[in-house]
Amino acid sequence: MVDNPTRIAMLSAIALAVVEDEEQRMLTNIIIVREMEKEGMSISKTPYHDDILTGSEYLKNVIYSGGSRCLDMFRLTPIVFLRLIASMRQRELVKDSQYVSVDEQIGILLQVMGHNKSN
Repeated sequence: MVDNPTRIAMLSAIALAVVEDEEQRMLTNIIIVREMEKEGMSISKTPYHDDILTGSEYLKNVIYSGGSRCLDMFRLTPIVFLRLIASMRQRELVKDSQYVSVDEQIGILLQVMGHNKSN
């Protein structure tokens, strides 16, 4: 069993190592950015997602657009996806949050779970 002073010393050493690694990483990033600026290279600051649809509108677009978008994103057909949502709502397993509906929550979960299988 490790006594408290030894445990505190070990945790302090670990914390110090983590801070040093973090500082080293930050310094490396600063040097890289400065070198890129010297060479006239710029970092693009354009948004990756510039969709005008909100989460619920995007989800409806995926479900009702036809084709295989729903199957590609969620690994479920639109009918099965909608039945899953209805079943989850009926059993009160998932509830709407302040900002995200049950439909969106399940869609996000299925997309994350199916992401590894997309290749």
